[in-house]
Amino acid sequence: MSEVPAVVRQTKPFNTAVLFSGGGLRFGYYLGMYQALCEQAKTPDIILASCGGAFVAGLLEVTGGDSEQAFERLQSRECYDMLCRITPKPPEQVTGHALPALQRLIVSQAWQLAKNSPLNVIKRRPMLPNKILDILAHQSIAKIKDESADNPLWPWQPSQQRAIINSLVIASRLYNDNAAHQWQVVLRCSKQALASEIEKLSLLNALAPYQPDTIHSSHWVTADMPLAVAVRASVSDMYYLPPLTWQSHLLMGGVLNLTPIELACELAHEVYAETKANYDRLLAEPAIYSTFGFLANQRLAHVHQYQTLDSEIHWIETADNAKHIRPAMAKKLQLRQGYIDVKRPDYATFQAIMREQYDYGYERTIAKLRESS
Repeated sequence: MSEVPAVVRQTKPFNTAVLFSGGGLRFGYYLGMYQALCEQAKTPDIILASCGGAFVAGLLEVTGGDSEQAFERLQSRECYDMLCRITPKPPEQVTGHALPALQRLIVSQAWQLAKNSPLNVIKRRPMLPNKILDILAHQSIAKIKDESADNPLWPWQPSQQRAIINSLVIASRLYNDNAAHQWQVVLRCSKQALASEIEKLSLLNALAPYQPDTIHSSHWVTADMPLAVAVRASVSDMYYLPPLTWQSHLLMGGVLNLTPIELACELAHEVYAETKANYDRLLAEPAIYSTFGFLANQRLAHVHQYQTLDSEIHWIETADNAKHIRPAMAKKLQLRQGYIDVKRPDYATFQAIMREQYDYGYERTIAKLRESS
């Protein structure tokens, strides 16, 4: 009887990776996750961060991976003031905001019905409109007060005296190839050595097969983008914050690849990632579909089911986080006025929320590590 050949473990650049996927401004719990991993001799060799997770990756990059100092900054008045600069647009500037949201919902629902129809009346989504950035900017519900190149949202830069950790901040840019607009995943690397390592792998964008008309098959890998630009771009959710322009590049949020599990498994043998709750089907999923052309909950289901032979994935149970911890800011739909308001707590409450988030992430990660051992 012949022996079954052993699976040969592929050599990868890193041993341990962690994903900070953002969502709901509950980014405090990523620091708790990171601290728990460090305490249990599982210090991540690389961080992959998108959306709100980019805030935490930025704090760790600024502090050289010191999670205690990063948490101090997270609870600082400076961090609170930074978040308070994200302000809702006056109602007169978003008049009829509910109507475009309703239109996006109808279009996405119609597309799903047509796609599942036995008549198969829709094969592919139309190409991106030329005015997509104008639409995203005009219909965004919030803005950043007094934002400029000299006054960016993100106030900190990495210290030259500190070791630079390996981190990827994920965003997206509008890519123009032969007069056709497509979105391309941006991988902003914390240092050039990391960018060179990733470029060697010639990775394909795992999102492209979901909608090849609107998503480019490659990544843009760069170590030249300032941290402040990368964080601002990554947190720019469609219809929440307007897009960002940097050196002629038109940048949007990391939500394009919110949980890059395939990329993490290409880079590391062991991956720690969080489970995510389903996207809101009334606002979030239609917004993602109208911008990027794929169904977010379908993608999320594929993420949670993803398996590979040569990487071990540890899923930290955080899909119920909204039941246990408060967001740093809350959004409320004002139906009569037709716009979405943004509410933020006072500073003392903000600090308490950050502590709640941190403790939640720490405890959930410790529980997962005990289960795995």
